Amino acid sequence: MSFPFIAYYKRFPDFPETMSIEVQPGSPILFPGVFHFIEHYCSNPACDCRRVRIVVVEGGDLSKPLSTMDWGFEMSDYYQQWTADEKSAEWLVAGFLDPDSPQSEYSGTCLDFLRHLVTTGDNSWDAGIRDRYFKFKASLGEPATGGPPAAPCLQGARFRGETVNEE
Repeated sequence: MSFPFIAYYKRFPDFPETMSIEVQPGSPILFPGVFHFIEHYCSNPACDCRRVRIVVVEGGDLSKPLSTMDWGFEMSDYYQQWTADEKSAEWLVAGFLDPDSPQSEYSGTCLDFLRHLVTTGDNSWDAGIRDRYFKFKASLGEPATGGPPAAPCLQGARFRGETVNEE
């Protein structure tokens, strides 16, 4: 059984998105507009993968994501317990473009921005991610335990190098 990632705002409608940036005309990075970074979390109550999927959209157009990225917010040793190897754990911590989700010509730029934000930012956003992760998991009825990671979601299986049957 597959457990989808669910947008945070679907469970907490008073919190529509977590971060928006406005790009001014003349920016060498992205075209002008307002970009929303929408957080999604794994809906498997038994999974403690401690990562977020971030879908970047321009304006309010949810039908055309610019980027879909995953980011693990713990240290790599946490993920080494359930990934196939150390490199996969480091990949999670660095953030990556989700290979099974829509991407655009701007996906790499969005990922670079995410990496810059979590490595040089004021840490309030990534601290908020942690808080929202545990709040989201608690809303599923079985809060994450904080013990050894269990990642029975599809991505956890992929990182362990297992063949995944997506029913």
